[in-house]
Amino acid sequence: MKRVAAITAVGWAFAGLAAGVVIVGIGIAITATPIDRAMAGLLLVVVLSAAASTERLDRVPPLVIGASVVVGLASGGWSIVLLVLSCGILVVAAGLQPAATDSSKVDVARADRDTSLLLPFLALVAMVGWILWPVWLGDVLLASGSQVPTWMTRFHPLFALDVATPGVPWVEQAHVYAATPVGADLAIVLPDSPWPAITLHAAAAAAGLGLRLTISRVRRVRQSSYRTRPDEPQESPRAADAAAPSS
Repeated sequence: MKRVAAITAVGWAFAGLAAGVVIVGIGIAITATPIDRAMAGLLLVVVLSAAASTERLDRVPPLVIGASVVVGLASGGWSIVLLVLSCGILVVAAGLQPAATDSSKVDVARADRDTSLLLPFLALVAMVGWILWPVWLGDVLLASGSQVPTWMTRFHPLFALDVATPGVPWVEQAHVYAATPVGADLAIVLPDSPWPAITLHAAAAAAGLGLRLTISRVRRVRQSSYRTRPDEPQESPRAADAAAPSS
């Protein structure tokens, strides 16, 4: 049984590598600079993670790990691998729906199916919104006269990619000026290292996966106790009539 699980995990890891090659090919086709390729790869791995989070927990990590390794190494190095991987696993942890432990419980299985697409969608929207806040929030901050808090750049995946990739930073590229005022009209402080962003997203991903595993374990224990509970003796109607008080 363990050998079958190991072979399955290796197979899903190779599927992730293949997906990573496709993602890198798309990134090279639509972008020209390393930071743009890294950003495109990050977004596509996040989308892949949201889609994969509808599957079983033992299949998802090898898939996301394989894709993240290819995207990270093609974009700059192992720090990008860890950053992309932590963001992907965080989406998986937020979007994963614990499966019902007993397929005979039709109502529970139906409820799991009803929410199996909602949670990954919400996790995907939240992560993409966090990654792209310079695009949709920059004009709002500029119009209100607010400054960008340091934590929004120090722990941000995109600005961490700026530090980890060679070449011109994303905020200094000409095509970015039309998309966001961040880095031009709206001053920011770039992080010195990608590790704060990696650490934050990895810690959140570990906490999310730990919570999911705990929920699944509790459900298995409850279901096991339900299956092993002895049937309660049924009282016959004649005995009930005999025990009823006479008027």
